[in-house]
Amino acid sequence: MSALKDTKHLKLRGNIWWYQRRVPKHLANQYPDQSFIQISLETGDIREARKKRDVLNGEIESKSLRTITNTDGQRFRELVREMERDRANHPKKWDLAIYPERLQEQGQQLELEAYMTVNGARDFSRKYRLTILDGYEMWLNDVGQSKTEEHRHKIEKAIKDFGKFCFKNYDWIDSPNLVIEDIDRKLVYAFIKHLGKSYKKTTVQGTISRINTIWAYLKKIDEVKGDNPFHDHIYSSAEEAQSEKREPFTKEEVEIIRAYKWEKPVYSLLVDLGIYTGCRISELCNLKKKHVVVDEGIVAIKTLRKVRQKQQQEQCLYQTSWVLACLNTSKASKTKSM
Repeated sequence: MSALKDTKHLKLRGNIWWYQRRVPKHLANQYPDQSFIQISLETGDIREARKKRDVLNGEIESKSLRTITNTDGQRFRELVREMERDRANHPKKWDLAIYPERLQEQGQQLELEAYMTVNGARDFSRKYRLTILDGYEMWLNDVGQSKTEEHRHKIEKAIKDFGKFCFKNYDWIDSPNLVIEDIDRKLVYAFIKHLGKSYKKTTVQGTISRINTIWAYLKKIDEVKGDNPFHDHIYSSAEEAQSEKREPFTKEEVEIIRAYKWEKPVYSLLVDLGIYTGCRISELCNLKKKHVVVDEGIVAIKTLRKVRQKQQQEQCLYQTSWVLACLNTSKASKTKSM
C-alpha cells in the first residue's frame, strides 16, 4: 500500500480523523458490549493521524499478551500497564469504556482492582507483587523450554537456595519465595558471602549468574525496573585462599582406590572410567546407552557437556576414546589369562 493511500483503521469525520477497527475476537473480554473500537485522533493532519494510529495498534497488540499470561499477578500488572498507557495518551477518555459496577456484577474482581489502582481509588499493587518464582515460571514458559533440563534445574535450585537463605536470616522476609522488589544488593552480597564459606569463587559466581538470568529476563519484558541487584559484585577470594587446595592423587593412592573390593564388580568400572576419562560423577551416573558410540572400531563416550572450543571437544573425545580402548584391551587380556 502506498503512503498516500495508507488509511487502514482511519476514518475521516468532518475535518477530524478517527481510529476505527473491529474488536479482535481474542480481546472481546477487554471491550465488553463493543463491536468496534472508535477513538478520536483529534487531528486533521493525515500524517499525525497515522502516527497516532500506529501507537494505538501497538497498545492493542500488547493487550494480546494477556492471552499468554498464567497467573493473576501477571494479568493484573499487564492490565495496570495498559490502563496507565491509555490514561497517558487519552487522559479524558481512557476509562469511558470501563464500568466498575458491571465488572463487579460479572465477578471480574481482578479487572476491577486494576482499574481502582490506576484511577487512585485504592492501590492493590501489593496484593499482586511479582515473586522470583513467578519470574522463573515466566522465563520457563517463554524461553526456558529451549534450555537443557540440567540448566533449568540449576537455575531453579539457585533461586530456591537464595530464597531459603534470606527467609532464614531476615525476620522481615515472610516467605522463601522472595518478592522481586524486596531484593537489593545487600541481600545478594550477604548470600555471596554465605556461599563463599563453603564453595569456590567460580561456583559462587555461577550461582549468582543463574539467578541473574531470571532478573535480566524480567527486565527485558518490562516486569522490573531499576538497577540489577545481581550485577557487578565483588567476589572475595579470601575464603578460597584459606581453604585446602586440591591435589591430584599419587600413583600409589590410585592403585589403592582401584584395588578396593566393591559389593558389585560394576562399581570398579565406574571408578576406572572416572579416573581415566575425567568424567564427572554426575556424568557417569547419568550415562546411558545412547551416549556410547563406536567410531572406526573405537568405543567412545559422547557426553552432553558443551565444550567451548571445537579443538578441546575433539581432544576430549579422543582421550576418552583412547582410554576406553585401553580398558577394553585390558579387560580382554584379563579374560584370556583366566
